[in-house]
Amino acid sequence: MRFKFGIALVALVTPVLAVAADFTPISEADLRQHIAALASDDYEGRAPGTAGESKTVTYIANQWSAAGLKGGMPDGGWYQPVDLLTLTPGKSQLSVRGSGKRLSFSNDAVMLRSREAAVKLDKLPMLFAGYGVDADGKVEGDVAGKLVLLLMAEPDYGTMRSYSARRDAVAAAGAAVVIGILPEKANWNAYKRNFTDGTTIDSRLSSAKVEGMMRMPTAKALLDANRLRIDDLTVQAAVPGFEPVALKDEARLAVATTTQRTRSHNIVAKISGKLGSDKGAILFLGHWDHLGLCRPEGEADRICNGAVDNASGIAVLIEAAKRLAKAPQMDRDIYFLATTAEEKGLLGAYAFAAHPAIPLDKIALAINLDTVAVVPKGEKVAILGRGSTALDADIDKVIRAMGRVPETGTESNVMLQRQDGWALKANGVPTVMVGGSFADMKKLEAYLGGDYHGPKDELNDSVILSGAAEDADLHVALGRYFGNVATWAGPGATPPAPAAKSAKR
Repeated sequence: MRFKFGIALVALVTPVLAVAADFTPISEADLRQHIAALASDDYEGRAPGTAGESKTVTYIANQWSAAGLKGGMPDGGWYQPVDLLTLTPGKSQLSVRGSGKRLSFSNDAVMLRSREAAVKLDKLPMLFAGYGVDADGKVEGDVAGKLVLLLMAEPDYGTMRSYSARRDAVAAAGAAVVIGILPEKANWNAYKRNFTDGTTIDSRLSSAKVEGMMRMPTAKALLDANRLRIDDLTVQAAVPGFEPVALKDEARLAVATTTQRTRSHNIVAKISGKLGSDKGAILFLGHWDHLGLCRPEGEADRICNGAVDNASGIAVLIEAAKRLAKAPQMDRDIYFLATTAEEKGLLGAYAFAAHPAIPLDKIALAINLDTVAVVPKGEKVAILGRGSTALDADIDKVIRAMGRVPETGTESNVMLQRQDGWALKANGVPTVMVGGSFADMKKLEAYLGGDYHGPKDELNDSVILSGAAEDADLHVALGRYFGNVATWAGPGATPPAPAAKSAKR
């Protein structure tokens, strides 16, 4: 579906200790006005490919245009098309044989989908691969041409913990079919609903012919037929050095899938610097999308408004861009990116990484903003991604210059692969999140266990904006600091020493 976007085109070199001294602070009221619009029922939860998207991207582009930013695409445009591909599983069948007992599983036990409308595979060798990768993210065992069973629960070791990342690694290693085994207490119906909406983009399309998921009782039955115990294998898989276990049975699959394409959009804006991107550019990003109409027809409240997740992050992006646009011209180009389909698997960010508005090797630093309205002002400031770039000391310097205290722990890094910055970091871009919302993980988890992804995530008196406003000012300071060569010379560089004073005669 195509939309007509009504963009009404309305029409610093400072010491680090003074980065916050010469701009108007961002207030709670500044942020509230944007959240009130973006998280209103009129926007219907900002689902990609809907009328809510049209309103959302027009609102953001108009705000940035009015502030003096320009379209950030190579042709000067504001919008980057992102074609979403939805794979909806139809009727499928998995049967196994060879151990003397033939088993057959339908859609109620195994959900399968494929890249093609109809796929039939026969005599596939099967492999239980545990978590699929070792602590370094290397695929364990020979998976090529096989049906590979993976545990969907996250391992306690290594950095590649998310199931999607492990699944993709196993598929890239040549697996013909990858099927995830849900944890015992997982909500099958909830996973089934999400799996039915199998949205992706072409650059993220699994290289496996078929992917799927199965319930734990199904996995037990399948492994029992091969004289293997899932409980024992799960314990063994948690130990580094686990070797995948081949099953005696062979598999036969028949998979039907329907496909649909929907056009969505990222929004890209730019503040031009004196040196352009010669010394590297700075990128701020956050996702504009949410879940849309997330409850069945007939329920009193069907809209997941996404006030905190992530209208709050977009509000900060808008206001930070306004302040940076009014600042004395910086040396580096500053880009702003509002992404689509983060809720579908970081798809807008991956689309940008595949077709960037600026070469990825020119992005000296990317800073993601997501779910910022969680804690009050005065919270410590965490770096999500601390230890993964060479920029921690510089970021901490700006945090302290703003009168705040860095949280030097790395507890928040558990969220590293669950936010848009990962799509850039996985492609070599130094990317972090900086803020108070994840300095205290217990407070963040309280939100995630409450209103998160539900109709109650809407703007009301319980939404905490004081910490978001404080983080917004911090991001302006970060833009000023990293945007100028006098305060930050660039990756691997050291700022030039002050010129020596002439000796008095």
